[in-house]
Amino acid sequence: FCVDRFEASLVEVLPTTGERPWSPYTNPGLARVRAVSRRGQVPQGYISQAQAENACSLSRKRLCTDDEWLMACRGPRDLTFGYGSRRETGRCNENHRWHPVTRMFAGAFHAGPMNDPRINQLAGTLSPTGDHTGCTNELGVFDMVGNLHEWTDDPDGTFRGGYYMDTS
Repeated sequence: FCVDRFEASLVEVLPTTGERPWSPYTNPGLARVRAVSRRGQVPQGYISQAQAENACSLSRKRLCTDDEWLMACRGPRDLTFGYGSRRETGRCNENHRWHPVTRMFAGAFHAGPMNDPRINQLAGTLSPTGDHTGCTNELGVFDMVGNLHEWTDDPDGTFRGGYYMDTS
């Protein structure tokens, strides 16, 4: 199997010809989008597992199985964090000391605020792909720890990798 180097962003496949970038802060709904792996892009949040599967399929790819994702994360030496066996604070976009919901909604933790697309647009939250240059492994795969959750091909809808808040 082969794993893309960067978390996926989306492009909309236009009905006539060509493509245009899709907002990483907007659910694609029924739009025809495909997944791309590019450095320096804001990765796609606000997407369901089924939508992610379809976006991969339009790029002639697929979601990794859970085992494949873990192998790609840990690298050829099967390290806990890919880059090493111990967590290195600041190496990846993870484990922030403040939660963005508390900044935007004065601590109101419920479904509305938790899914508000403005959250990932706050400074110090989501990072463009590959920005944390040390957050990689010997395979050259970036951001497998932190930044955004990543879907795997699991019937139970498994996320992997954690996001910038919950990888502690």
